[in-house]
Amino acid sequence: MEEDTRLTIREAGKITGVPEHTLRFWEKQLPGLLTPERTSGGQRRYGPRHLEVIQGIKRLRSRGVALDLIERTLNDPQLPARLPQLLEPDAVTVLADRVAEAVRSEIFSFFRKMRSEDTGSDEF
Repeated sequence: MEEDTRLTIREAGKITGVPEHTLRFWEKQLPGLLTPERTSGGQRRYGPRHLEVIQGIKRLRSRGVALDLIERTLNDPQLPARLPQLLEPDAVTVLADRVAEAVRSEIFSFFRKMRSEDTGSDEF
């Protein structure tokens, strides 16, 4: 990968939504799985494959999977075939996100209505 196409830890964190300190922790806890390239000055540089691994780790962690199990999963020789499943939200996750959004909307509407009744205004 060319120098200018690799990302700093800050850029990788922004793109993936994973804090820099978490990326450093994962690098230590998952040696070999998430090992970014280093510049001559020792700065981390992440490529597309690193971002895929980060997203896979993030998805597994969001499901409550422990790091040691993630390490075994990502070291699985069948990983290339399974990676799309790890990166794509499953139907249950999509449904849960939709339900959560509907609940948030209903709660907001409820409080807006309550406030409107209390103040005679519909501003929140």
